[in-house]
Amino acid sequence: MLMQSVLIAFLLLGHHSQAMYTNADGAISIMGTVKKVEFTNPHSFIYLEVTGDDGKAKLWALEMQSVTHLKSIG
Repeated sequence: MLMQSVLIAFLLLGHHSQAMYTNADGAISIMGTVKKVEFTNPHSFIYLEVTGDDGKAKLWALEMQSVTHLKSIG
């Protein structure tokens, strides 16, 4: 039972790692057309259509925090 509890705690902490939401190298800029916005739990998304260097449009999915967290930070 103890081993299961430790494993569950480890998985929960790993799932909510801040490294997944940040860029260690600094900010980047992405220009595109917003195609869809989903305010859902546990994570919200913005979908952008971005034109690549090859001239082809690609759909990017930008993952954000939960709706609750986004509301709390304004």
